[in-house]
Amino acid sequence: MSTGGAPAGRSRLVLMAKRPLPGEVKTRLAPALGAAGAARLYAAFLDDLADQLGAIEEVERHLAVWPPDPDAAWLAPYRERFTCVAQRGDGLAARMESMVRDALDRDRCSAVVVVGSDVPTLPVEHVRSAFAALRGGADAVLGPNPDGGYYLLGLVRLVAGVFEVPMSTPEVLKATRSALDRAGARVALLPPWHDVDLPTDLERLRRELTNPAVARRAPRTTRELAGRSSPARA
Repeated sequence: MSTGGAPAGRSRLVLMAKRPLPGEVKTRLAPALGAAGAARLYAAFLDDLADQLGAIEEVERHLAVWPPDPDAAWLAPYRERFTCVAQRGDGLAARMESMVRDALDRDRCSAVVVVGSDVPTLPVEHVRSAFAALRGGADAVLGPNPDGGYYLLGLVRLVAGVFEVPMSTPEVLKATRSALDRAGARVALLPPWHDVDLPTDLERLRRELTNPAVARRAPRTTRELAGRSSPARA
């Protein structure tokens, strides 16, 4: 068993993001919101999450963008809080792996935490807890989704098999945990949190946002969802 934990040194937070174009993001929400509505909602997700994560001052903050053009004009609002970098690779797993390799191998960070951009109400405390777990002895940290995936992955070293798991299936978390266990990695688990992928997730999100504390974490998402209870077309 690895003794684990991040050595002293800088840590990096990576927020995975796509340009919010109709037909390119949150396509499974289009039956309920239309393609343009789904893109606007995703843009709200990204803005809210960037505001929350941009407040974590003790780590490097990277916004990993797709399409891979970190100089694009649409990224201007994020540049004050994030270093914009290009995602690279064929598929989400490969793009995540490239971000982790850049942090741990190329840039010699002591730890890296990667977060998806479809969890607009995620408490920033969960992300801080991920870094604390890596500093405290964990080799890896996972933030589970109830649908069998994960919203966050943190590592202090590259682990074989972690990025060979087929993404967007109900077995992602289980398979990732198995790869970590086979490598003898010490794994910390965060509290579960929902992402927003399907029309059925929208009703849960609306209920969640009736809590004023949650709505304050995601004001743009709250405004974008207001009055969108019935299906719409782009």
